[in-house]
Amino acid sequence: MEQLLEEYDLAVLQLEIVEKEVKDVLKQIAFDKKLLAIKVISEILCRPCFKILSWMAEEERGRIRKLQRESIHLALQNGTAFGRPKATITEGV
Repeated sequence: MEQLLEEYDLAVLQLEIVEKEVKDVLKQIAFDKKLLAIKVISEILCRPCFKILSWMAEEERGRIRKLQRESIHLALQNGTAFGRPKATITEGV
């Protein structure tokens, strides 16, 4: 049990050292707080913008499909033929 407590204390001490080193490195980086704030703000603003743009693209694609379906339906009613023209096979060629 005593050995476990010693190992635990050693692990806590090592974690504290690592945490202090990370904090020291972050203090040395210029503008770290400003950059972090900009990153958070940009993530907050970009996600809704992308969702709105995605929704707009889906709506536009839906309108295009609807118009295309209606146009094809009208063309078929008027007797318009779709596809490749039928090939005529001539003998002797």
